[in-house]
Amino acid sequence: MGKENNLKGIIKNSGHNLHMQVVEILEDAGWRVNSNSYYYDDSANKPREIDIIASKEEKIIEPISGIKHDEFTIFLFIECKYFNDPIIFRLHNQTETESWHSIITKGLNKYEIFDNTRHSFLRLDRVGKLHDTTKKQEKNLFDAVTQPIKSLLFFKDADSQSKAIYLPLVVFNGPAEIYYAENQTIKEYPEKIAYFGINYWYKNVHSNKLEQQYFVITFVKLKYLTDFLNALKDNEVVWIRKHLEFKANFGPPKTSIHPLNSFE
Repeated sequence: MGKENNLKGIIKNSGHNLHMQVVEILEDAGWRVNSNSYYYDDSANKPREIDIIASKEEKIIEPISGIKHDEFTIFLFIECKYFNDPIIFRLHNQTETESWHSIITKGLNKYEIFDNTRHSFLRLDRVGKLHDTTKKQEKNLFDAVTQPIKSLLFFKDADSQSKAIYLPLVVFNGPAEIYYAENQTIKEYPEKIAYFGINYWYKNVHSNKLEQQYFVITFVKLKYLTDFLNALKDNEVVWIRKHLEFKANFGPPKTSIHPLNSFE
């Protein structure tokens, strides 16, 4: 009986078990899922594994004729983590420039599509930029932050899609919760969805030069994953669709005068 309980505990707390639960939620919501994809980690000079790359194609179709005018793809680069010990994200200000840079797109002019009501990252005045946890959990948390970023950068360069938006995501489970802290004061209630901002330096595979990119990694507890996917569909995806539908019917909108405007 003791052995059986031990085995059940291993399965229950296994990262593979969490992985399978995440895959099931994604597939039920209509996402295409690639599990255990490998990317080349230039900082370690060896291949590494990202747990899940989920994608969803959105087609812009003229309702009467059925003609496809355009399409885009949403990509989620997901690391699944089982955390035993509490995690604290220390809140710091996030600049407008950082907020815009954290929206990673290809072939979509984010400055024409989004504003602070249309993308969750633009509504974030403060995000976690330092974290605290137990010593034994530090590496697990470090991998959770960096692996979605590294895989996103690798696959974005190799991706053949002409229009896409990319999001690094951590889905976690276990007894642990994530709390925000203002200065030395920890907030009373844990976060359903928490955001961690990081300036990441990497080597561009094309130019072989070091480049910097600011990312926001979204941490979602497993039981709130469906809520996150629904919010993504009802906000960011809706606004990209509206923008492309407008372009299909009326041509490109007036060029954005946003000072950071760049077509990515």
